[in-house]
Amino acid sequence: PGVTVEAATANLSAYEHYLQARPFFLARTNYGAAERHLAQAVELDPEFAEAWEMRAAVQLLNAVATGGEPDPDVSSGIEESLQLAATFAETALGLNPQSSLAITVRTFLRNPLFPGLTEEAFDAGTLHRAVEGYSHALEIDPHNATAHNWRGITYRSIGYLEGALADFTRCVEIEPLYAPCHINMVIGHAALGDDEAALHVMAEVWNMGVTDQVHFGVLARLGRRELFLNKAAEFAGTDAPWGRHEVLYEIYRNPEGDFDHLIPAIAEWAEAQGWGGQYFATPDVVIGNYGAVSEFILTPWQPELAGFRASPEFQDYLNRMGLPDYWRAHGFPSQCRERDDGLIACD
Repeated sequence: PGVTVEAATANLSAYEHYLQARPFFLARTNYGAAERHLAQAVELDPEFAEAWEMRAAVQLLNAVATGGEPDPDVSSGIEESLQLAATFAETALGLNPQSSLAITVRTFLRNPLFPGLTEEAFDAGTLHRAVEGYSHALEIDPHNATAHNWRGITYRSIGYLEGALADFTRCVEIEPLYAPCHINMVIGHAALGDDEAALHVMAEVWNMGVTDQVHFGVLARLGRRELFLNKAAEFAGTDAPWGRHEVLYEIYRNPEGDFDHLIPAIAEWAEAQGWGGQYFATPDVVIGNYGAVSEFILTPWQPELAGFRASPEFQDYLNRMGLPDYWRAHGFPSQCRERDDGLIACD
């Protein structure tokens, strides 16, 4: 007997719009085009749950992945995008209570690990609920690449580096053109000390056309001076406070070097440029400006931040994130342990 496959929609035009939106969603680009196609898809078939769930995800990404400047073709601003994401996710779940991507979006909205989405402090419960929500979505659909990516980000924020890299790797296996998972793989390999693997994946990111993503620590540790200088010039131009980009190269080669005099100017410049955030610490933090670290830097495990992990500010960071309580309940990551004095030591 033949295999029967239930169609997502009987409306071929609606499905065509869904397929046209999908590449933008995977590449994390042109959310306006994705929203237009998905809006037309659900207008043609209001019961097209897959279009509603992707539309919810596009709205969420428009709020959190555009550097604080949402695409006006998607919504009027962050608040509206978040509201629409929640509404569209609930619409999808109303049509299909087992909508894996909608559960993923709802989990993100209820347990956000990104700035600007909640005024509540992180705690062990937030982290636990996030992991549970994404894991539930993956039980429904093991091929939900977005759930793998966001659970990986959660694992990484917790310090479960091996689990994070496994999620990012699986995400890329499922969706080879899913750019964020490639970028997160770069960070994951670097955090686990495999800079060669990180560089290989970074090259794949550039090959996909995402040229503005670079891990300076990886390039510096591997001695890729020429490539480092090229990327630094592309990123910072001629107006960087460290002057010649050779200085930045030395910062990442030797974060313990004599660079304290550069901290004020780099910190001011980085804030004005909007550099930093969840994924990469700014150069001033690398060389000792640990007071600039907020709970929203979710990758303190990079080799260039070894000095931060040995600082009193790191203990404050762990407490703000609720990590000691989480680890005591669910297990410490392989690189961390609790000392007799109650402080946490992380390699």
